Amino acid sequence: MTPERTIIVGYDGRPAADDAVVLAAEFARPVRASLMLVFVHDTETAASAYGILRRGLAPLPYGFPARVRAIQDTPAWSVLADLAEEMEAVLIVIGSDAGGRRLLECAPCAVAVAPKDFRRQGAEARLAASAVA
Repeated sequence: MTPERTIIVGYDGRPAADDAVVLAAEFARPVRASLMLVFVHDTETAASAYGILRRGLAPLPYGFPARVRAIQDTPAWSVLADLAEEMEAVLIVIGSDAGGRRLLECAPCAVAVAPKDFRRQGAEARLAASAVA
């Protein structure tokens, strides 16, 4: 049996984080990986943190394998790197405004930065491709 592949998505509810979710889903499909949306915060209550994370699932197709996790700690780059190592993640995806330089230096796996407005560009590209097919 092949171990489950996991892609971690740094998610904080901002538009750039939505770009990261869409890009992560694009990477996950061909390798049959699941997503783990992670909100690293310092002051949110668990209820509001999970509410933010649920919004992050909205761009995913129904039934797409994804989980959420809120972690009260800082800095986010360190938490994401540690979690990626713990879960043996194949990739970490963050938004373009996440300031991921430190994450790039310490991540135990590849890190992808979603281009600004990727969620819109990705949707337009998929619609254009389906119209041609």
